[in-house]
Amino acid sequence: MTLEYGSSLPDTLRRPGDVPVYGSNGQVGFHNMSICPGPGIIIGRKGSVGQVCWSKEDFWPIDTTYYARPKKDLEPRWLYWLLLHSGLTKLNSSTGVPGLNRNDAYLVPVNCPRLNEQRAIAAILDTVQEAIRRTEALIAKLRQVKAGMLHDLLTRGLDENGELRDPIRHPEQFKDSALGRIPKEWEVKHLQSVCEKIGDGVHTSVSVESYGIPFLYVSCIRNGRILWNNCAFISESTFALVNRNKRIEIGTVLYTVVGSYGHAAMVNEKIKFSFQRHIAYLLPAKELSPQFLTLWLNSPLARNRADKLALGNAQKTITLALLSNMVLPLPSIESQKEIISSIGNVENEIEKTENELSKLHTLKQGLMQDLLTGRVRFPEALLQKYQTEDAAE
Repeated sequence: MTLEYGSSLPDTLRRPGDVPVYGSNGQVGFHNMSICPGPGIIIGRKGSVGQVCWSKEDFWPIDTTYYARPKKDLEPRWLYWLLLHSGLTKLNSSTGVPGLNRNDAYLVPVNCPRLNEQRAIAAILDTVQEAIRRTEALIAKLRQVKAGMLHDLLTRGLDENGELRDPIRHPEQFKDSALGRIPKEWEVKHLQSVCEKIGDGVHTSVSVESYGIPFLYVSCIRNGRILWNNCAFISESTFALVNRNKRIEIGTVLYTVVGSYGHAAMVNEKIKFSFQRHIAYLLPAKELSPQFLTLWLNSPLARNRADKLALGNAQKTITLALLSNMVLPLPSIESQKEIISSIGNVENEIEKTENELSKLHTLKQGLMQDLLTGRVRFPEALLQKYQTEDAAE
């Protein structure tokens, strides 16, 4: 194939239409005419170097991109998968403005099977990709369900039958509070009054190592979990120096307070670790379940309150003082456990589906490596359905 230059199309020259316009990192808008027939493949030339995009329909690639033009009859989707696997993102030019030099791309060796095998490879990889898309959509839907459940559980609570209380039918069961209408048995407390300790992480810079004791950054706390696989590492001596007066117990809740603030996760295993000062920690007292505190801090209600509290512009911050004065609804410990149990089912379903998604990604990578390199070939009998008169070497 050859890589052809895209053509400039500033926003001011675009006209209303349904033709997709592609930049280096994907679709950037629409126009009323195209310069390339679809389906087609767009490759990032500047900016997101080597990024590969697919257009089902006629399209307009702008001047920061290339588009692929096959020299022979090829299965377009196979070519798309091949380019994704070819490591073009690593061919960043070292001269001048970073970018993809097409002459470097031309030198990348690839395996080119017969057309019917190209179609078979593309069909398998497309099937796995569609399974990934459906699984990601399911996870997004489950997270929406969880957010809705959290809102209801944290504002209405459960009655003696384990059902959500109804403030319309039974207004006498609710009262006004600083958090709005809540069940009348509940209290509203400041975090400092229901936590034994509130503090933050290491304030000094640390030298990271290739292995050692886990060191967490803000990005290591997402979706109610501590992402240990994303952490850095520090040496034993560094840990001893920076963690002298800090002991994190099981049941401590970590909470991001700088930059990507508002994410909480509970420490649920006995592990020696440290974390940066952009992460706060809260050790709940006996009247507050750490699981309930984690649910509350991750709820849309608490996120909205955090948005109002955060200081600064470029990198917003929730100071320890602000965090300590943040309020939360406090049911009885028994009611907290009921709420935790109710939300647990959907959390388990999310975790199960995320595990399935991880397996699908692993499967896709393995299939790409096997099928696009020729390590695994199709038996002729399986290729018959992809055979056409124009199937040639």
